[in-house]
Amino acid sequence: MTAREVALGDVVRCLGDIAVPARDDPRPYIALEHLAQGEPRVLGHARAADARSAKCAFAPGDILLGKLRPNLR
Repeated sequence: MTAREVALGDVVRCLGDIAVPARDDPRPYIALEHLAQGEPRVLGHARAADARSAKCAFAPGDILLGKLRPNLR
């Protein structure tokens, strides 16, 4: 099988589920600053109630793509 270049949208589906956390929302909130550089590891998290705006929700098995912090590699 030969590798070929394709558009990202041709191989993934963007869900775009938005979460608007309430002040008492106990769910964990993972931001780019909670990710290790150069490896797929979560370093920590905050509380969803601490988020300052609506965020994308995700579920187990989802693949996340961050558009910021290119130094994460």
